[in-house]
Amino acid sequence: LKNFDSIFHNEAKKILKYFNDDTEKTIIDLGANEGEISIFFAKKTRCKIFAVECAKKNIEILNKNILLNEVKNIRVLKYAISDKDDIKLSVDFKSNKTNVYDQNYLKNTKEENEIVESITLSTLLKKQNINFVDLIKIDIENSNYLVSDCILKNSDKLKTIMWELGY
Repeated sequence: LKNFDSIFHNEAKKILKYFNDDTEKTIIDLGANEGEISIFFAKKTRCKIFAVECAKKNIEILNKNILLNEVKNIRVLKYAISDKDDIKLSVDFKSNKTNVYDQNYLKNTKEENEIVESITLSTLLKKQNINFVDLIKIDIENSNYLVSDCILKNSDKLKTIMWELGY
């Protein structure tokens, strides 16, 4: 568990300067993990945050970190962001990284994998009644290519993109 007041958020601090007025912002954190970016912005701006994470173990830590950091404006959503809605994906935790695959891809492995539902960015926006996103942070490991088309389709609704492309 982490109290995120003590952590230096280099990338987030650079973007924070664009959030200098008092209007409520909407932030989507795709691949929220333990909540570092979500909690940082929840503490520093007037916003509502949708923290999207697919791995149960990460969601458990994320929820504990939200309580520890005493933030109330984060909604945690359990989905794997993909290019298709309602497909079953398998979450694999090898080497302490969360990787998401079509469940048929890992069918013949002997390891236990967590099965999660997929959702597209377009459907997420619609289900959560989001018309405009001030910041979308994307850190979804090997699934970046699955969300690319949805980012382009919804570009008129997205103001700022913080996208981690490394793997």
